[in-house]
Amino acid sequence: MKTCCLFICTFILFSCTHSTTESDAENLFYDTVISEQQQQQQQYNIFDDKTTEQTALYQMVFPYILDKTYQGKPTFFKQKLAAYYNIKTPFEIENVSSSILYGGNKPVFLVQCYQENPDSTCLYPTNRVQFIFSHEGRLIYKNKAEIARFIPYDSDSISLYMTVQVDCKGMGYHHFYKYQEGKFVDLFNVIMNNSPLSYDANPQNGLFENKVLNVRMSDLNADGKCDIQLTGYRTSFSLKRHKKDTLFKRIPIDYRFIYQPTKDFFHWQDE
Repeated sequence: MKTCCLFICTFILFSCTHSTTESDAENLFYDTVISEQQQQQQQYNIFDDKTTEQTALYQMVFPYILDKTYQGKPTFFKQKLAAYYNIKTPFEIENVSSSILYGGNKPVFLVQCYQENPDSTCLYPTNRVQFIFSHEGRLIYKNKAEIARFIPYDSDSISLYMTVQVDCKGMGYHHFYKYQEGKFVDLFNVIMNNSPLSYDANPQNGLFENKVLNVRMSDLNADGKCDIQLTGYRTSFSLKRHKKDTLFKRIPIDYRFIYQPTKDFFHWQDE
């Protein structure tokens, strides 16, 4: 009798047990995949997406550059610039200039600001920030450079945008930009590393006179197009053996960038 009851209970238990079908296995695998994807998505979304914010920043019109508020009310202009583009105070506006860039047909505006950074651990911090606005008053370019200005090209009304960006060692390079389809294009062939050192304030390497090379626009190869020439002197020193005297050497520098009309950039003429 006990054996019969045990058999009946075992049969009922086996019959009531739910077996895992192929469909259930697929659902289980699908749920696992979804769960892993959700976890990965959460991991990759730990940073704020600022793409929309940046797009809105560059689409916004800054009307105070168009009505030349910087001439009549410079303090008010600075307040508006800080409010629109979240500039930390205190800062000063060093200059505002305008020119038609090579590659464009309407003037752009350059606003250069100076902002001290006392907490910087950099030996040669760059304290200047540049904003460039289109003729419509929209911000089209922003960068930090030790030197930034328009360089006349071909005529007094057409310019290149030149910057000299310096690192914490007091060394840096010139860059020359044109305006093309709403973007700034570096006219040096930087892919081939043909931008030589052009700014040096570091005495360990033998500094340039006045820290930076001089810029000259002229037709160096007589093809009717302006080329770029960077000239100056590097001062180096060496100690005489067994003596305290120091020998200073003044080495002339002459870097020439020849305009390539077929590729529309300047190529370093390395002689």
